[in-house]
Amino acid sequence: MNTAPDARFESTPDGHRLSGAIVQATATRLLAEGERALTSAASIRVDLADVTAIDSAGVAVLIAWAGAARRQGRSIAFVGASPATLAFVRAAGVETLLGL
Repeated sequence: MNTAPDARFESTPDGHRLSGAIVQATATRLLAEGERALTSAASIRVDLADVTAIDSAGVAVLIAWAGAARRQGRSIAFVGASPATLAFVRAAGVETLLGL
């Protein structure tokens, strides 16, 4: 039985959507998927509305994506974060860094 949390990084007509549990168990895979997406566009929009859970590893993924975008001269925008996601990002003290 697979007990790993579900998380997805998908392309949408408006950019990309991150959904599910963005936690330690999913962070490595999502980090790689997002970094690949950054190489294919000058700017990237990531909708966070369907994120059901986030922990420090999930926040680290968002920070890593933001850093990679800046190093590559690309822009990244995180949009649609739920109040729970915003609260966790604020508690981590990185809401300004992530533009939330």
